[in-house]
Amino acid sequence: MKKFSGKKICILILTVSILLVFGGCSIWDSGTRSEESQSSSVVSQEEPTEDADSGDVAETAQDTSYHYAYDQLDDETKTVYNEIVNAIESRAEETELSTTDLSVMEEAYQAVRYDHCEYFWFQKFSYVTYSNRKDEIKEISFTPEFSVTKEEQEQLQEQIDQEVERLLADAPVDGSDYDKVLYVYNTLIDAVDYDKSAENNQNIISTFLLRRTVCQGYAYGAQYLLNRLGIPCTTIEGVTEDGNHSWNLVQMDGDYYYIDLTWGNSQFTYYMNDEESDLSEKFIDYTFMGADSETILKTRTPSDVIALPDCTATKDNYYIHEDLYFPEWDADEIGHKIKDAYDNDQGSVQIKFANEELYEQAMQYFLEDYHIMDYCFGMTKVQYVENSDHNVLFLVFDQDE
Repeated sequence: MKKFSGKKICILILTVSILLVFGGCSIWDSGTRSEESQSSSVVSQEEPTEDADSGDVAETAQDTSYHYAYDQLDDETKTVYNEIVNAIESRAEETELSTTDLSVMEEAYQAVRYDHCEYFWFQKFSYVTYSNRKDEIKEISFTPEFSVTKEEQEQLQEQIDQEVERLLADAPVDGSDYDKVLYVYNTLIDAVDYDKSAENNQNIISTFLLRRTVCQGYAYGAQYLLNRLGIPCTTIEGVTEDGNHSWNLVQMDGDYYYIDLTWGNSQFTYYMNDEESDLSEKFIDYTFMGADSETILKTRTPSDVIALPDCTATKDNYYIHEDLYFPEWDADEIGHKIKDAYDNDQGSVQIKFANEELYEQAMQYFLEDYHIMDYCFGMTKVQYVENSDHNVLFLVFDQDE
């Protein structure tokens, strides 16, 4: 069995005799074909971005919500970013870019991918370079291609807006930044299943209309909802040991944090461990709810095309905010955290420890030595997720008890 990121889902059986049973995402891919005067390339792109009218190109990017990646660009690349945005939103047949540097186009396009989560109708683009006899590029033209017609786009947008309204119906619009981010984190994981076979899984059609997606759909969906709630959020792309991956950078109370809804879904953990999963049984992992850079970099490497902040704040980390972080051993306090969750039918509880020694002590004390029974009266079975990479004691209670 392939073990995923230190996580292994196990079941602890507790009886009178005390029987113990241990039990994608697309990234830019470019290519060129050279001719003396002209060369062309097609970049396949099955993902989203955002709406704007076909007005002044220089103002387009700044007319929409939050654009972290745009703010990291130099002036030349910002101009090209705006030209690409305008070409996609106006459905232009061909746009001559103001740069002759392919690396500038690549950086601008990557920033558009990060900032814009709504371009579900945009499928791929091609570009043509025009060169002189010295093979010096004198012009680059950019041509977007679309998966649906303008009329179909408008119909799908209306359906998406209706679903988004439903998902945000109970959102804490007057709550704190943390409350809003946690709401979106919980709501999307609850509502949307992880499914690599889902159609349109690189855009928000899969997220909001099909309710089945992969990492790109989760990241774009979270960005879409959080921007609606006034939370600055962008999508980040990179690689893990298993391939390409996408997650989010969010801003809470002025500080940057990471969230990863894909890795927060137990269905993804089952999938990566090659285990069977009943899609009706889903639980949420909060390891990547308000994570810092140290935590996120343990499991993935972000693309270096767009500069990222060093996230060091902890105030709005899930475990710290919920008072579930233990820098030292306190068996009774930990036990009562477990008891409160069990007695209140919360379904699960996750407790993070400052180091591996404390984590292993908790695993030994509460599970292997059965002291969990001292606090959870009547418990006969508990499911747990081994999360040694992040020192999290993760317990899932049997809902049938």
